[in-house]
Amino acid sequence: VRYAEKRERKLLPHVDLAISPSLGYRDELIRRGLPFTKSVVVVNCRDPVVPYKPLSGTRSLCYLGTLHPSRFIYQMVEAMDQLDATLTITGPRTSGGLYDWLKEKHGCGPEGFYGDEKVMFMGDVKLETVQHLLSDSDISILMADPKITLHRHALANRLFDAMAMGRPAIGTIGTATGELLSAVKMGITSIYERDAYVTAVNTLLDLGKNELQRLGSNAYEACTKTFNWQSESKKF
Repeated sequence: VRYAEKRERKLLPHVDLAISPSLGYRDELIRRGLPFTKSVVVVNCRDPVVPYKPLSGTRSLCYLGTLHPSRFIYQMVEAMDQLDATLTITGPRTSGGLYDWLKEKHGCGPEGFYGDEKVMFMGDVKLETVQHLLSDSDISILMADPKITLHRHALANRLFDAMAMGRPAIGTIGTATGELLSAVKMGITSIYERDAYVTAVNTLLDLGKNELQRLGSNAYEACTKTFNWQSESKKF
């Protein structure tokens, strides 16, 4: 990786155009030597899902993404002991054993659900299923460790899924995802710590269905007005 970054720094002043997926990545490329005039940000957003489906109000949480320890997986599962809510998790198999741990403790397979009643792991599912699960949820979990450079610069794809569905979200202070969801007023941010996360989730749930719906509407409006692929793709 260090060799690749060294090579990149040498090449950046000579490129015709660099396309970045976020402002954080663009700023990092500029810091490494990219001329400012040779950069454009093309955000990997989604078009809004039509028709818009209001929140169910069932106090349901979902995490639909990468199964990596830096994504708060262990903490969000353990936190369910302190939350009056349900949690659905999906994700592909990755190194580190999280997939097998979730499957053993909270799996849902062809033979039926065999986890506890508050946490359900559905494994690696198709995009259509991800959208369906998000649509049936009240809050999308987008927690990520801010100590990792990727999370400080990159915007989570699931953030734009939440916008397209009009779902509130909870993210981490110090990450690009957390900053954007705060900016569009579609949720709340927490420090990357279990007790703080529990407090943040309870704060959202205690708002009640109407106020949560307002945050979801903010998310959907951000998608329809700004963060949609129909307008973003024109940059190409």
